[in-house]
Parts: sequence; structure tokens; C-alpha cells
Amino acid sequence: MPRNDAQGDACAADQRRPRAALARRINDTQGGARAADQRRPRAALARRINDTQGGARAAGAAFALPWAYVRTTLRAYGLGGSLIGTVSIFCPQRKWRNKMAQSLARVSIQCVFSTKNREPLLCDPALRTDLYAYMASVLRDKVDSPSIAINGVEDHVHVLLILSRRFPIMKVIEQLKSNASRWLKNQPNGVNNFSWQNGYGAFSVSESNIPQVKRYIANQVEHHRQMSFKDEFRELCRKHQLNLDERYAWN
Repeated sequence: MPRNDAQGDACAADQRRPRAALARRINDTQGGARAADQRRPRAALARRINDTQGGARAAGAAFALPWAYVRTTLRAYGLGGSLIGTVSIFCPQRKWRNKMAQSLARVSIQCVFSTKNREPLLCDPALRTDLYAYMASVLRDKVDSPSIAINGVEDHVHVLLILSRRFPIMKVIEQLKSNASRWLKNQPNGVNNFSWQNGYGAFSVSESNIPQVKRYIANQVEHHRQMSFKDEFRELCRKHQLNLDERYAWN
């Protein structure tokens, strides 16, 4: 009977002070949990680890922060190392960063450019053959844009290549022209004052049309017995719907 009276008094006190009653119950629960942890320490440790990981996963799902964004932001403020490793647990996308789909590209381009002022500086057929082989090595080794066909005549060159994913066409042609010009000046039978024109033409080529373009480039000598370089370049621009401003095309 005294025990029932004590419980009744406690219930009455809880009704008068509900907040204090709730705090007492939480403390009683935590105290019971601590007592249980002392009796079974390994089970308590495992439970705490699971609770921590579960909370981290819930936070990651709630925030859904892209890992690349978090990493870049931390490094921008001079933070990194262990802090990046700590924050990465809140970024569920991090585990996918090495599983992106492969990036594939095959873009074929026909490039055309002439000597400066279209002067016939490449009259030696043997020199031209060596030049084309050197240009192919530059495209392959320096700008990751392997050549399919290279040929030309005394005053200009045609290059059919596969454009790299890592270099823009402007950079590819810049490297090709500068290296070829340097190579020509250093040859015993080269041209000391050799220069290319400033500009160039670059025209896309479909995969099905590559054999035809290769034949066209291979027959440059025969082709230019009937057509000048200017007329050829005008025709290429017309076929590819490019507006040619001849005030600046032949500098």
C-alpha cells in the first residue's frame, strides 16, 4: 500500500509539472541505457557505431551534396586533408565519382592553309614528302590528333585529321603550323624565310565521306592543274555554307 501511495503522489506531481516529469523520464531512460552498456560493453560500442553511421547517412541523404562541389569549396578556402575525408561521409555521390560513363568522340576535320601570300615555297616534291611525314608526327605526338591524310602542292596543304577531345582546333593548327615552319627552316634544302598564312580553313567531314576526301587530298597535284587554290577554297566554303570575306581571306 505505501508503494501505491508513492506512485500516486508521483503521478500527481507529474501532472502539475509535466516538463520536469518528461526530463526525469529521459534521465531514467538514459541511466538505464548506461547501466545496460556497462553490463555489455561490446554490444554498446557496436550500437553507438551503427547510430553514428546511420546519422551520417541520413545527413548525407538530406543534404545530397555533390562530392566534387564540397571538395572544390574546401580547397578554395585552403582546407583539405583530413577535413575533406571527414566531410566526404555526408556526400553519398562520392562513391560514384570513379564510375562515370566513358567519354567518346570521333570528329574528322579537313584543314586547309597556304604559304604566306600563297608563294610557291614548297616546290621540291621530296621536301614536301618529308614535311608531310613530320606534320603527321606533330599531330600524333603533340596535340593527340592523328592524321588520316596529308598532301598539297607548292603553295598550300590539306590535312585530314581526327580532332582530339583535349585540344581545340585553333590550338591544333597553331602547333602544326609553328612546328612545321621551324622544321622547314632547319632543313638543308629548306626555306630560310618560310611562313604560313595567318588564317586557315577547317571543314567537318562525315565518317561516310572520309574515303572520298582522302582521294581528293591524294590527287592534289592533278586537281590543281585545272583549279587555283583561291577557287578551291571558295568552293570548299560554299559547300560548307561559310561566308568568305575575301578582304581578309588571302592575307
